[in-house]
Amino acid sequence: EEDEKERGYNLAFDFPAKYNKNLIGRQGAHINQLRDKHDVQIETKEAGKVKIQGPQKKAEACKAEILRLLKGWEDEVNYVIKVEPKYHGMLVGKNGENLQKIQNKVNNEVRIDFPRVSRVADDASIADTASDVGGKTPQGADEIRIRGPKAKAEKVKDELLSLKQYLEDNTYTATVSVAQAQIPSLLGRRG
Repeated sequence: EEDEKERGYNLAFDFPAKYNKNLIGRQGAHINQLRDKHDVQIETKEAGKVKIQGPQKKAEACKAEILRLLKGWEDEVNYVIKVEPKYHGMLVGKNGENLQKIQNKVNNEVRIDFPRVSRVADDASIADTASDVGGKTPQGADEIRIRGPKAKAEKVKDELLSLKQYLEDNTYTATVSVAQAQIPSLLGRRG
């Protein structure tokens, strides 16, 4: 009976509706984790409000954690930088070396997404490819997406752009015309 009285404590506070998806998580995983961790009920049905029901101390702790998470979500930014696909492999580096170095500088708190290399059939529309990736806007072949806390995402963006500039300045490719009859001798016996 005492436990029931304690569980009757209600706490409501303002919460920006645009971050509800972050609070809830994929298939409710995040909100369920918070419910289990703090042993409270959490409702986000009313736009712009979060309601917590449970023992007062646990409800207050849950509210504090939600507000701490909100600060992080508000600080999160998304950048899209355009880099020619021919540089993507060099930016990533052998076995992802360059990306690992960049990620280590920001404690792996920034997500870097290079476009997936896929062959789209000539008759496939952009809507078809968008539905394949869960309705997200398709990523251009020359787009690198960066997402994370503002200061760290900017650092990653600057690192990638300076590395790209270095590659552009120090990478040289020449195209040479060769007579068809000379190709076997250039390739050699085993190709």
